[in-house]
Amino acid sequence: MHSNDVLLQDAVAILIKEGLAKGKHPEFQIISSSMHPTLQPGDRIFVKQYTASNPSCGDIITYKLNKNIIAHRFLYQQDENFFIAQGDNTKKIDPPVPNDALFGKIVAIERDGYKVNLETKKWNLTNKIIADILISKTKDKNFFAKLLCCLRSELFQIYLLIINPEYRRLSKTVRTSLLLEKELLKICSKKELNSDDIKSMKEALTKNINWDKFLWLALYNSVAPIVFISLSKIKDNNIPEEIMQKFKDSYTESFLKTAPIYDDLANLLKELNLLQVKTIVLKGCSLAEQLYGDFSLRPMKDIDILVKKQDWPKIREVLDKLNFKAEKDLLELENSLGAPSDWHLCYRNSRDTKIEFKFNLFILDFPDFDSSDYWQEAITIKVNNVEALSLSVEDQIIYLSSRMINVGFRNLLWFCDLRELISNYRDKIDWGKIILKAKNKRVSIAVYNSLLILNNELSTGIPNNVLVQLKPPIIQKNIFHKFYSLKYPLFWLPENIFNPNPIISLCLVFGKFSFWPKDIAKLIRYAWKILFPPSSYISYRYNLPKKPGVIIRWYFYRFREFLIRFLLLGRIFNRRPVSL
Repeated sequence: MHSNDVLLQDAVAILIKEGLAKGKHPEFQIISSSMHPTLQPGDRIFVKQYTASNPSCGDIITYKLNKNIIAHRFLYQQDENFFIAQGDNTKKIDPPVPNDALFGKIVAIERDGYKVNLETKKWNLTNKIIADILISKTKDKNFFAKLLCCLRSELFQIYLLIINPEYRRLSKTVRTSLLLEKELLKICSKKELNSDDIKSMKEALTKNINWDKFLWLALYNSVAPIVFISLSKIKDNNIPEEIMQKFKDSYTESFLKTAPIYDDLANLLKELNLLQVKTIVLKGCSLAEQLYGDFSLRPMKDIDILVKKQDWPKIREVLDKLNFKAEKDLLELENSLGAPSDWHLCYRNSRDTKIEFKFNLFILDFPDFDSSDYWQEAITIKVNNVEALSLSVEDQIIYLSSRMINVGFRNLLWFCDLRELISNYRDKIDWGKIILKAKNKRVSIAVYNSLLILNNELSTGIPNNVLVQLKPPIIQKNIFHKFYSLKYPLFWLPENIFNPNPIISLCLVFGKFSFWPKDIAKLIRYAWKILFPPSSYISYRYNLPKKPGVIIRWYFYRFREFLIRFLLLGRIFNRRPVSL
């Protein structure tokens, strides 16, 4: 940060404090979800003067931390110089904050024209209860104390929803005011705009768009670079210059982040091609050039590659040569487990490019983990002018659709990948093969819901007979919808909706398995390997000595964590999770 920036921020802080001292109530806009659900991005907050000499546990306060102005909840005074605060939606307390960094107390919230006064008795009680919950979670506890804290937190949350209707209203997960912004974003996230798209965009631009919310929604869903290109084609005066500049900055930032990833991937593929080692490039790296023609339009954080076990010694040589390191060896890890693992093991180089290798495509292939058909039907593509393999179009559609289960069917970028894939290869797609494979792999319910959302939300034009043939039985469909609320799909929003691996496993019980004894036996064998792996695996992965006492304690810890997750099955039904 430049010295001029520091001076500017200090000047802003001085102006804020001077305004508060004069009895004014400065307004701020929330841009993060760290205080969800009490505060959400786009909320306006009103602040009055407040000092650390008269704090009240639970008050929502504003203060300067590093270069940012933070709105978090006051917990307690650490000593005469520092206080402790935390966001409702964060797992850890903030670093100790100096008393002189404190600006004031938030006295009101305004959301979509609805204003809430936080200085009432019911809000004082509400804030105190929430702070007590946060404080209780930060203390070291034994297993039973953690369970008690979990149950107490759940009861308090229910109590708050009863005694404070305003808190209940703020806790609603969907911001209806984003409907216009969402509709515009659906169009702007397309690679190619037709005349109808341009007409719809121009019509939307004449309406009262909240550009700050629109920008935030695009950034949060990782589609800002392609939105920049779409908006540039329109050149409409209704688009604020500062918003266009921020979209342009997102495109530039995507290029700067993605270019090194592509460069490192190209070097890796060149070396592997020299050794005649075949690999299948997955996800963003295989789609960016193939579908978007410009890797900057498809942000990505890492590289995912499907490889064969017999090629691993050669791959390790190349990784050593290119200085990619990992804490463990992937093959040794899997061999010690005696079963395919879904642990994300990344190899990193000096500029922090991350590569994740897979022997099996994804966890939804279990329990058989047969990847032979992917290799047989893989197609040749170019990645940064280097030849590589990619999944066939049909396998890509099944893979991308099935992965939606990991994110609760809320990832606009992944849906855009599916839309572009289907649009690019519409005349070449063998829908009969997709139906057959989805049913054989027993992922038809995930594929069906992804394609249904594509049709309903993005008008992708999936043939109706495909959806009819993939449609699951009504009982299975209802059970699935208990796990995944699909009422508001497509968009990432900061509602803290989690769908962790235990939930995926439960879905698989209903989606992938019949109740024939052989299928149940496969599930039990695989689950047993994952829950109670061999001592050699425990020792290798967790760097533990192979002593019976150490291994038994680890098994007890694993069982304890499983029990906690089981008791928190409320997360299945898309409720806010309770962190232990």
